[in-house]
Amino acid sequence: MFVLRDFFKREGKEDPPDFIEKIEEFDNLDIVRLKGPIDMFTIPDIDDLRKKAISEKNFLKKDILLDFKGVTHVDGATCAMLVSVVSELKYEKHRLALINVSLDLRNMMDVSMIEHMFTIYETEKEALARLQKKEGS
Repeated sequence: MFVLRDFFKREGKEDPPDFIEKIEEFDNLDIVRLKGPIDMFTIPDIDDLRKKAISEKNFLKKDILLDFKGVTHVDGATCAMLVSVVSELKYEKHRLALINVSLDLRNMMDVSMIEHMFTIYETEKEALARLQKKEGS
């Protein structure tokens, strides 16, 4: 089975890319803790990883919670990347949720009229409670 941590491994390196603080894995959910700038300079790396993952047969078999607490800068490319990831997850019948979203990112999502595409939780506790619930229970 595909493991999200393996997706972020770069060839010849054990450490994840610079924009990943850490990944926490649960049965039906992975939490990806982002750090540093997530912008037009880091998005190409993220997009390359996403394209690689799409070619994997077992990619995105869990919900994903992105934690933006450690993110220092976002730009319009961040919104485009999020739309791409949420589309892939919805296709696979999984969810993408966000926590610790900055006012800047919220404003960009609002101006781009894409905020409705995302579930943004105010706290990690709330996100975990909702995401770890089984559908229909």
